[in-house]
Amino acid sequence: YARWTALAIGLWWGYSRQQSLKRYVKDRHETEEEQKYKDLVEEGKVAFEAAYNREQAAKAAKEGVAIMADSYKFDAEKWLNWATVDYEASEAKRKAAIGKK
Repeated sequence: YARWTALAIGLWWGYSRQQSLKRYVKDRHETEEEQKYKDLVEEGKVAFEAAYNREQAAKAAKEGVAIMADSYKFDAEKWLNWATVDYEASEAKRKAAIGKK
């Protein structure tokens, strides 16, 4: 009788252990997928910001404005005036685009 009891307990323990490991692997896989997605989103944000900054730097360079605060050519008042005008122009374009719809 003791052998059958030990066999049953061993089978139950093995089954529960297998289910526990499956659940662990599944949870870990989901966590890795979430992390990959978050990393991809963060990479996209960085790439967008870099492209936007290059775009702004090119616009500023055409008008002779230094946008880097650590540059010896940086003039805060000149940059602020340029940024304000640029923002107002982009807002006007956005409102015109909304008005066309």
